Amino acid sequence: LDVLLSEIPKFLGFCQNTHNQWAIDAILSAQLPILNLCGQTQGKFDFHNGETWEVEYLENCQHNRSFSALGLYFIHKLQVLYLYEKYTAALQSSQAVEPFLEALLSTFAIAEHQFFTALTLTALYPTATLQQRKQYWQQIETIQAQLQVWEQNCPENFQHQVLLIAAEMAVITGDKFEAIELYDRAILLANKREFIQHAAIANERAAKFWLDRHKDKI
Repeated sequence: LDVLLSEIPKFLGFCQNTHNQWAIDAILSAQLPILNLCGQTQGKFDFHNGETWEVEYLENCQHNRSFSALGLYFIHKLQVLYLYEKYTAALQSSQAVEPFLEALLSTFAIAEHQFFTALTLTALYPTATLQQRKQYWQQIETIQAQLQVWEQNCPENFQHQVLLIAAEMAVITGDKFEAIELYDRAILLANKREFIQHAAIANERAAKFWLDRHKDKI
C-alpha cells in the first residue's frame, strides 16, 4: 500500500495536466481508502487525503458524472469496512454501489463487489432478525451461484472465493466439519494463486471459527 501511495501523486499529476477528470476521480477512489488503511487519516473511519474529504469527493464525482469512480469508491469502502468488522456499514456501502454497477460492467470490480457483499452478509447473518436472515441467505445463494459460473470459466481467479463463501455458509448451517475442510482448501488455493489478500481473510475467518469454539490451538 505504501508503494501505491507513493505512485499516486505522479499519476494524478499526469491526469491533471491532461485534464482527464474521469481518471482523476478513479485514482482518488482508491487513494482515499488506501490512506485510511495506512492510518493517514484523522480518524479510523475517515476517508480523505488532506485536501478532499469524502463528502466533497462524492459531490465532485456526481458533478463530473464519474459514475464508474463512484462505484469503485463504494466497493473500496465496502472492503475497508468489512476488514474493520463494521458489517452494517459495509452492507450500506455495498448497497450504495448498486446505482453505479452498470458503469462497471465487464470489469473485475463487479466480482469484488459480489465477493465482499457475500462475506458481509455471512458475517451479519448470526445477529440478523428472522426476516433479515431469509433475505440475506437468498442474496448469499444468488451471489454464490454467480461466483460458481465465473469459477467454471476461470477457476484460477474464483475457485478460492467459492470455497470461502461455502465455508461461511457451512458455519451458518452448523456443518462444522465441512467448514473446516472448505476453509483449508480456500486458504491453500488463495495462496497458490497469489491472492494473498483473500488468503489473509480466509485465515482470519478460519481462526475466528476456532476461537468461537474456545479453541486457541488447532
